[in-house]
Amino acid sequence: MRFYTRRNIKGLLYLIAGLFTFKLVIERSDSDNQKRRASAREVFNEVQPDLLEQDQQLLLQAHNKGNADENKDIGENGGIRDLEEIVESYEYKEEEEEGGDGPVDFDIVQAPKEAGVQSPLDEKIQKDLDFFEEREKVYRERRERVQQVCTDLGGAGSYGSLNNCPLKRLRWLVSHKMLMCFNAKVGTSTWMQYLMEAGFPGVLKNSPHWHYTAERYLKPPQKRHSETSKDLMKTFGKVVIVRDPFARIVSAYIDKISTRSFAKLCRYIISKYRSNPPDNAPKQPSFEEFVRFLVDHTSSSDSVWKKLETRTDRHWFPFYANCFPCDLQYDVIATMDTIHEDTRYIMQKYKLGLSDSIWGNHRASTSSEDKALALFKTIPRNLTLALYQRNRIDFLMFGYSVEKYLSPSS
Repeated sequence: MRFYTRRNIKGLLYLIAGLFTFKLVIERSDSDNQKRRASAREVFNEVQPDLLEQDQQLLLQAHNKGNADENKDIGENGGIRDLEEIVESYEYKEEEEEGGDGPVDFDIVQAPKEAGVQSPLDEKIQKDLDFFEEREKVYRERRERVQQVCTDLGGAGSYGSLNNCPLKRLRWLVSHKMLMCFNAKVGTSTWMQYLMEAGFPGVLKNSPHWHYTAERYLKPPQKRHSETSKDLMKTFGKVVIVRDPFARIVSAYIDKISTRSFAKLCRYIISKYRSNPPDNAPKQPSFEEFVRFLVDHTSSSDSVWKKLETRTDRHWFPFYANCFPCDLQYDVIATMDTIHEDTRYIMQKYKLGLSDSIWGNHRASTSSEDKALALFKTIPRNLTLALYQRNRIDFLMFGYSVEKYLSPSS
């Protein structure tokens, strides 16, 4: 019993000694902190004047002397009031000089709150704002044109509701609240890479099948026809890209038919539209044979349902049937004719975070249009008109003309 009592007393003494030592450590730490803060104040007072430009030092001296007249000359509302505002002005100038040339975040641009204070809208930002205003005017006019054509079509241009639309053509970039309708042969491979790099950087590098990979990633959080997805469509930015319908058909012919990439289809077209071919006849269909195939296998009706029934391939499926603008209003209707400006707008509007060099490298291509004009001169005029009849809504809806393709055939 005595042994346990002595051990308890000894433990209690150790505890008291430990607490006393801990108290000394805390007091010494507080003392060191006070010395460091005092030292920091002395250093700040020494280096503070060096942070100011010469003209700012003059302002500070004027303020300290209480010279009201000089303060009035600085600005209508009294100019810079105290040292804190001078230092903030200096820091803002430093940040402005060190800033990069990246895209402007237009959500945070504000007009100056106080007269006499230099506006943050420098020349570059003002040019960007003017550019945005001009592009939005263009998109508003394009939307109005689409809506007018939809009205003129009555119900023929609509699937009735989003539940009936081919929503699988939409690519969702949920992280940026944006979706894009993909029309084949209108830069979809390029834009697929842009969207994947913005939302899922590095994923495509390890994928041998980019389009299939992108389709798995660029999708809504729930099923496409779910109420949640349809509600998100209302809040997301919606983009569609189109081009001259005949230039697109020529691009599809050059890429898929003349190269025999669609070998089975090529054999069918030759067997159907080539009679008594010589032994040395080319193994790929001619452009005229391809156009005859399109005329025979595309409905002449303007109804999207008829177009869907006779659809043979997405590479020449009409834009208005593929992306259903009469059922879903797009915020941005881009075209290959203005792809440079449209790409820049989309990149900055939806903050895709990609380099300016991407949209800077885009230029409206005239080579595809030149090829289209040359090929259409090789076919009869009535065949061109028949093909136009089956694609006329795309021409009307997106502001293209068929006249240049109707020159006499060679």
